[in-house]
Amino acid sequence: MLDHTTGALELDDMREIIHILANVVNSDITLNQKRINLLRGISILTQTDAWVWGVSGKFEAGKKATFSLSHHEGFTEKQFAAYLAVLEEAKMAAMFAPVLTEFASSSSTLTRRRDQFDPDGLIYTDAYSEWREIGFAPIVVSLTSVPNGGTSCVAIYRKYDSPPYSAREAKIMHLILSELDWLHQEASAKSPSKKVSTLPPRLNTVINLLLQGSSRKEMSNHLSISPNTLSGYSKEVYKRFNVHSQVELIRKFSIGDGGDES
Repeated sequence: MLDHTTGALELDDMREIIHILANVVNSDITLNQKRINLLRGISILTQTDAWVWGVSGKFEAGKKATFSLSHHEGFTEKQFAAYLAVLEEAKMAAMFAPVLTEFASSSSTLTRRRDQFDPDGLIYTDAYSEWREIGFAPIVVSLTSVPNGGTSCVAIYRKYDSPPYSAREAKIMHLILSELDWLHQEASAKSPSKKVSTLPPRLNTVINLLLQGSSRKEMSNHLSISPNTLSGYSKEVYKRFNVHSQVELIRKFSIGDGGDES
């Protein structure tokens, strides 16, 4: 697959990138807030409408990936719940297979636009009509391996009928996301990404809804399941991550507890 993320950027682009990095690095805020501010800066520079950041276990070609989305912006609550549900579907694994296959043999950050791994525009066909309902389609995906064997994942979206991302915009994202080791390593070292990679699809959706702070009623409605069924799923998630509540789970994923790297 041809890499369009290489090559020189314009001087004005470089000034904007330096401005974003300076504001983030020099600010006296938490790592999580720095990550959020960085992605907000990228969004402004590339006219992005929504983004997600999360961690996963090691990606393996031909296998469905599961991950925790610790941060996201631009989605309504309904859109995000629908987004998580779509990611459960087997056909999404097929769509992202070219990216994961390429990443499996990569030794650095891999950044790809949708037209590079979906050249036939399947996302706009009836087979993937869920994306029309969610309201997003143009995308850039950026994946970075981290020392603990996990993967730092960033997906950046535009509204469904918006123009696709350009090679220039993908270069900007790639340059920023590939040069900041702390963005990926520190967060992933504190996040239980290996356990996330073993979750079945439904539990993966539940944990992401729990992490965004959704109430039991909201989650039951979004997943079309009874409160009792949801309670069972939630208890299974808490058991797997050795916590006893939604608050503890969020804390573990956001700041770690010193014992979640195994």
